[in-house]
Amino acid sequence: GGWGTLEEALEMITWQQLGYHSKPIGLLSIDNYYDGLSGFIQHVTTEGFIRESHSKIPLFGDSPDGLLDQMESYKAPRDIVTMIKEERD
Repeated sequence: GGWGTLEEALEMITWQQLGYHSKPIGLLSIDNYYDGLSGFIQHVTTEGFIRESHSKIPLFGDSPDGLLDQMESYKAPRDIVTMIKEERD
């Protein structure tokens, strides 16, 4: 773990936002480990830095079963490129 692990998770989130894949991205938050990251994502969404639909790309769960349930029912949002093109038209 460390910077590389965080960078890889954010890269996969970015790739989904760009439409490169639609697979779920789950972070298992044992002992509330990822609460800070989840809060940061909420903050930057409120500030308009990340779109609401894309803020839901990373899935956070505090148990393996709960996280797997979220991942099983996940549906990826539309990619940002398509959204911007539609806004321009």
